[in-house]
Amino acid sequence: MVIQCISFAQFERKTIVQRIRDGARARAERGLASGNQRLLGYDPDPHKKCHLVVNEKEAAVVRHVFEKFIELGSVRKIIAYLHSSGYRSKAYVTREEKAKGGNRWTYSSL
Repeated sequence: MVIQCISFAQFERKTIVQRIRDGARARAERGLASGNQRLLGYDPDPHKKCHLVVNEKEAAVVRHVFEKFIELGSVRKIIAYLHSSGYRSKAYVTREEKAKGGNRWTYSSL
């Protein structure tokens, strides 16, 4: 009986993980924000909750980073380039008036 309960629990866990993954993918396909750190090149839409609008000034930086990545061909090299050129991650202020972002690039943040 215990083994059956364990099997059902494991099946339910896999089902929940799959539902969360599918939900995240559906939100991304609809162009909705995921709720994590803000993305360079986008700002929250003031008129629609969870929607993003392109920030043209930051979008130019994003395009430059992509072009430089194609030129250099390595994440490690592009991070070194961004540090030497003075580029930082997106800086913003939260609703609670806390300053976030503006940090040096890391492998995961890039």
